[in-house]
Amino acid sequence: MGERVPAGKGAVGSRRSADLEGLLHFVAVNCRLPTAYTLLMDRFSRFVDAYNDIDEFLRERLNEGDGVGFGTLLRAYSERYRLPPHDVELIRLLSGLRNELIHSTSFLEPLIEPSERALAEIERLRDGLLRPVRAIDRHRKDVVTLALEDSIRSVLKAADEDGFNVFPVYDDGRYEGLVTADGIVRLLARVGGKGIEDRPISEVLALDPKRLTGRIVAGGMALHEVQAMFADDPRLQAAVLTQSGRENERPIGILTVADATRASL
Repeated sequence: MGERVPAGKGAVGSRRSADLEGLLHFVAVNCRLPTAYTLLMDRFSRFVDAYNDIDEFLRERLNEGDGVGFGTLLRAYSERYRLPPHDVELIRLLSGLRNELIHSTSFLEPLIEPSERALAEIERLRDGLLRPVRAIDRHRKDVVTLALEDSIRSVLKAADEDGFNVFPVYDDGRYEGLVTADGIVRLLARVGGKGIEDRPISEVLALDPKRLTGRIVAGGMALHEVQAMFADDPRLQAAVLTQSGRENERPIGILTVADATRASL
């Protein structure tokens, strides 16, 4: 004979069972793995967030308010800080996509969505602006410096031992110029080869009075800015890196044209 159930207890048990089933249904509906909709909204949010980060960064760096359009900000920043033209055009295109996304959003979901590639590109560009690769990150670590009174023989010896072909020259702690293989060849063409090894390197620097072959830059300068410097002036062969970009500072690195080219590959 079955167990007698006290009056009212079965009803309570049924309600508890129903409550448990409702809880399980809620968990199943709201705590399941990401759906196509949630993935779409995640891409949408990340894309718009990346764009907003770029917009905020440009306004802060240029000290501009909300009244200035994004295109104007981008053009001004790229001219001042020499952004790569390809990146500038890509940012412009992606900003147009952002506008389409915002304006196509209905009450429930966007009518269009950013692709994975578009999302990856705008996040890459955002990270490149906010945390750019610096010249010091790609510099040649060892810097061999010379003095004005050193002989060309010492240049040739250093080139043979260290494998370098550009050497910053300092006099009493101040940058005086850059000795390069091209400079030695020009001196050789002018004075001939006899006894050239014993001539002071000051004679090589005298052939480059405007110091066009080398330039002092701050190690924290963005790599793309240094690359733009090389592209603008084919006579420039190396950027000598110092802490703050001053000529009386100790060099902490050197970046040649070849170094900058390899860094962009």
